[in-house]
Amino acid sequence: MPNSVLISVLATFKKQPKHNIKSLTDGLRHAIHTEALQADDCLPSSRQLASALGLARSTIVTVYEQLIAEGYLQARAGSATRVAPKLTLPMQWQAPPQPHAPASVNNHTANNLHLQRLAQQELTPLPHQPFSVAVPQDQVQLDAHWHRISKRIVQSPLYAPTGYGPAQGDLSLREQLVEYLRQARNVHCHAEQIIITDGAQQALYLASKVLLQAQDTAIIENPVYPGLHAILQDRQVNIRAIKLDEQGMQVSALLADNISARAVFVTPSHQYPLGMPMSMARRMALLQWAKQQQAWIVEDDYDSELRYQGLPFPAMQGLSPQQVVYIGTFSKVLAPSLRLGYMVVPPALIDAFRGAKSIISRSSANLTQHTIAAYMQAGYFNNHIRRIRMVYAERKAYLSTLLNQTIPQLHLLPSDQGMHIVAMLPPHTDDVAIVATARAHGIALRAISTMCVGQAHLSGLMFGFGGFNHTQLQTAVSRLQPIIDAALQQAP
Repeated sequence: MPNSVLISVLATFKKQPKHNIKSLTDGLRHAIHTEALQADDCLPSSRQLASALGLARSTIVTVYEQLIAEGYLQARAGSATRVAPKLTLPMQWQAPPQPHAPASVNNHTANNLHLQRLAQQELTPLPHQPFSVAVPQDQVQLDAHWHRISKRIVQSPLYAPTGYGPAQGDLSLREQLVEYLRQARNVHCHAEQIIITDGAQQALYLASKVLLQAQDTAIIENPVYPGLHAILQDRQVNIRAIKLDEQGMQVSALLADNISARAVFVTPSHQYPLGMPMSMARRMALLQWAKQQQAWIVEDDYDSELRYQGLPFPAMQGLSPQQVVYIGTFSKVLAPSLRLGYMVVPPALIDAFRGAKSIISRSSANLTQHTIAAYMQAGYFNNHIRRIRMVYAERKAYLSTLLNQTIPQLHLLPSDQGMHIVAMLPPHTDDVAIVATARAHGIALRAISTMCVGQAHLSGLMFGFGGFNHTQLQTAVSRLQPIIDAALQQAP
């Protein structure tokens, strides 16, 4: 690209100690969105750009690698780094019609045997055994700062439990989330757009209540989080499950099959359960499709903070705040027992979500909300995330090496974030039987096949590693090896 274009693109860039990588990444990303940089534009070499901006070459390399990972740039051996093709920018957004009032719960649906099976088998927490997910222990437990602040909050007369708090959530926590989400997730919102929930599961249920009524169509990924599948079945919604590939949801299938829907539920930063991020081209295509359909996008930002290489992928909400309902949780990074999550809703839906939250629960754990707000304000929350990210990265690498060496028949899916590893089994292997046998030997796994919808069938296992040390992981893998060998011998 001409130097004059480069200079205009980066004219607003200012060096900021400790923030140069994020600032330059945001600047180049913005230039691509505004088409100051266009598809196939050639970027200068890392050495040239480092010299022009007075930065270390390693800084430029990190920025380029981040944008390549997000799908904004492409690099090939022997040629220059270029802006990726096919980044179709969304057309002007117009809000869909206001959602219908939530339909009353159908008792027959609530008692459906299939929903009972899901609740008993798929949504029941696994015992604290390797390889259960989201069990913080030892190095990743809440630190002394948390306990000190929690004790202060409990003893303070300002926070005495005298009545219900606001259903929308404590204002101080919502204000802290505005700043945190802006910096960490590129989410654009105000405090009034945030709804504090009793975890991500309640947030998903609220989204289904506000956005859908019985017989509406909703799009989901396949395989999918069983908790979402159960919610949509309970709501008597028509479900269209779309297959995945290494770039996430195959958005082209929506166009090819001429599918229309009221809402689409996705996990673009870290797909649950398979782990891949949705590419930037797919995100843009999904936003474009949803705008044409006047449909809402529900973004479950699963495990987004726990990326171990480069910066976390920015949220889809930042690309279209008027269209995306964003869901986050404190369960993975703090503790599941806190039961606190949050939603960022478009301005047009604030009143609808406030009302729905008031009906489902008057307020959410007020003392815990005050504690998290103070923990974030003091800067301890970001420090905690950095600390556990280092611990989880090391444990993930250790478990990956251990599985590859001990059970080479497993195919580990690539992923550089999250608290679990997915290992695929040969086709037609009974992963459910493996899970049952492993449970009897003190090993807690989840089967991928139970998360598939319709005729789609994948056989694989989910390995959580966050709450277990090397000795525990090694012992569990040694116990699992003969179970896998026996299952593979019996497979057709």
